[in-house]
Amino acid sequence: MQKRICAGTDRRLLYTVVPIPETMLEYIWDYGYLNEPTEIAYITTMLNTCGELSSDPKLLNLTVDLLVNSQKHFRQLEDASSVSLRDIARFCRLYNWFLESLSQRSQAAALKSSA
Repeated sequence: MQKRICAGTDRRLLYTVVPIPETMLEYIWDYGYLNEPTEIAYITTMLNTCGELSSDPKLLNLTVDLLVNSQKHFRQLEDASSVSLRDIARFCRLYNWFLESLSQRSQAAALKSSA
């Protein structure tokens, strides 16, 4: 294989993938995936850090359901590894940014109208 790469037949490759040595195989773990109730618990906990979202239980539950169903959808569309709890963390950052943006806009509008 190395000779083929060096000979120029596959020069467009950027990296050569080398199999993991057998001595390292014992250090590979498969943690599996979260079951649905555990995933819901994790998502709920993560959403409690999202601004004012946790102050309204109805909105919090609706958002949890929305995110759980979106995770399910992408798992069915692609595969189980296509989604992760990092997506929920990204949602929290986006939500907090959007909430802060709305707050700044309303403050700017209030200052503008009082001037």
